[in-house]
Amino acid sequence: MKNFRKLAFAAAIAFVGVLFLLLRENELRVSAERRAADWKQKAEALTDEKGDVINELEADNLLLKQNLSDTLTRARNEIAQARAEETAARARFETEARAKTAYILGLEERVRMDTARHSAVVNRKNASIVSLTKQVAEAEAAAADSEKEAAELAAQNLKLKRQHDRLTAVVKETLAEGRPPLD
Repeated sequence: MKNFRKLAFAAAIAFVGVLFLLLRENELRVSAERRAADWKQKAEALTDEKGDVINELEADNLLLKQNLSDTLTRARNEIAQARAEETAARARFETEARAKTAYILGLEERVRMDTARHSAVVNRKNASIVSLTKQVAEAEAAAADSEKEAAELAAQNLKLKRQHDRLTAVVKETLAEGRPPLD
């Protein structure tokens, strides 16, 4: 009976040990299941959060694409407008340049014509002056040669003097107008 008691006691200890091990295993299993459930719940939360973040990123991406598209369209429109303005400005500039060139050429032609006309007038007046100067010289020479002709020459000299004064006045007038007399 002692053996039976020892055996029963050993069986009871073994039973308590097995029971303790089963309880310990059950506790570990329950703890593992809880951790697994927590991990699963966290994984699902992260998956949901990941889906939300992906949706937000996709929405942001679409918004950025739309903004980029709008900006690109505005930039293209502004470039086209700038090119049109540049073309118009270039056309205006070329038109104005042609008009000013034509105006300058007209002025140059008018200056050439005025110069030629004034040169002809000055040449005629210069020839007149030279002619009158010769006449005066001849009259003075004749006055020195003869006293008889002096009276006639004095009258003629007076006449020539008036012509000379008129020509001098013409020369002064020509000079006053800014035109140089010809030698």
